[in-house]
Amino acid sequence: MKNHAILQESLGISAPIALVHAIMEWVEAHTHAFHNVASCATILDGGLVRNLTSPHALVFLLGLPLADPRGNPSRKFRLLRTTVVPKEDLGRALGGDDWDAWEKERARHVEMLRRVPHSKFAGVLRAVFVLEDAPGVFSYNWYPVYRVNLRNTNEVAPAARPVLQDLFDICTASINAGLLFRFERDGPRVSRFYPELGTLELRGKKWVWCLQPESTWDALVDDMKASGCENHTGLDPRSVFVRLYTDRGL
Repeated sequence: MKNHAILQESLGISAPIALVHAIMEWVEAHTHAFHNVASCATILDGGLVRNLTSPHALVFLLGLPLADPRGNPSRKFRLLRTTVVPKEDLGRALGGDDWDAWEKERARHVEMLRRVPHSKFAGVLRAVFVLEDAPGVFSYNWYPVYRVNLRNTNEVAPAARPVLQDLFDICTASINAGLLFRFERDGPRVSRFYPELGTLELRGKKWVWCLQPESTWDALVDDMKASGCENHTGLDPRSVFVRLYTDRGL
């Protein structure tokens, strides 16, 4: 098992608390992808009813990057596994004993999100980010969960499941490749309904999102194939987004 010192040396980080800050920065860089992963996992791993009406949390297991991230905040970790676990499996270390306080905070997030009505909003789930081989190094976040069907119920249409599984795999692969999704400010382009792909590049002293060519989607598909991802819909990643954001066939 790697200790904190080795992890810090691998990431070029000098203090344990900086590991937590690095996780938070990495998560923020991949905000859109993590929102999709959270909703997909909540629906596919036990379902909305179980996960939102009884004490459950998302657990993201993180690993070190395969290559030197060279300071790039979007490449400092890899997403190894995503699961939805009951409160009793979290244990004291991951905050399982603080569930009452969590519930109060979750209620505040739900109330805040319901102020802006969204027909597909289902609820909010706590997320814990755990760094493999580093006991005690973890971070927290909250994710809104959205339904993906035309009836806006908690029952997911069978046709939606392969779309959600592919979306989950696409977003996980993009995170691990250091690719960041971005929609135009006014939402997905009417003509395409899928995000642009970019990377963070150093410009002076700042990391800046830079658009990548459309061929980057093909490279992402190659990464998914190499990691053993199964294509559940037969669609390319861009078409999966189109299917999701237009509700076609869902």
